[in-house]
Parts: sequence; structure tokens; C-alpha cells
Amino acid sequence: MRKFFFWSVGAASFLLFAFVIYLLASPKNVQRGRVQNAGVKQPLSVDEVVDHIAQYRGFVGVQGRVLQIAEDSSFFMLGSEETDRKLPITCRSPIPTEGASIIAYGRIRMDEGERYILEASVIKAK
Repeated sequence: MRKFFFWSVGAASFLLFAFVIYLLASPKNVQRGRVQNAGVKQPLSVDEVVDHIAQYRGFVGVQGRVLQIAEDSSFFMLGSEETDRKLPITCRSPIPTEGASIIAYGRIRMDEGERYILEASVIKAK
């Protein structure tokens, strides 16, 4: 009886350990924990994002200069430092001042007008 008890506890411990390893290594968690196509530590330029915008899914960081703020302050345009490309950004935090160099972290989605827009959850000064 004692042998069966120890064997049962050992088997249950092994299965629990295997399940935890499976959860930590599952592709869903791996994708959730990283930025697809871009490292959070190295944000992309506006040019890189605009050139291949449809491929970016998940959380991305984009760096550029605030070029224009909408009159109703609902969004602003983040522009490239080298070209005239722009990316619209929405955020819940206060909108940065025009001309500021920033990094916006968030998710790219399509709005009602079927244009790509970055919904920023974090905005940091560059």
C-alpha cells in the first residue's frame, strides 16, 4: 500500500511538471510574450512599418516624430525622420507635442475607413 502511494505521488508530480513545461513552451504563450517581427527593445522606424504594415501583428514599437495632431485630438500622425511617410496613432494617454521624437508601443489595426492605425498603449519620449 505504501509503495502504491509513493508511486502515485511521483506520477502525479511528473504529470504536473510536464503540464507546466507544456504551458510555458506553447506557441500561444511564446507569441504573446514577444513582439512579432520586432523586438520591443529595438522599435521600428515609421518607414519599416509603412512598407510592410500588413505583416505586423501583435505588439510593436514604432519610432518617429509627431508631425500633425488632429483638431479634435483623437489621433496624431507619426512621421519618418528621413521620408514623408506617416502613420496615424491613437492613444488614451495625453497626446505628445508636435515635433516631439517619440516611440509608440501598441497594436496595428484597421479602422472604419479601412486604413491602418496604431493603437498605442504606451508612448515614450525618445
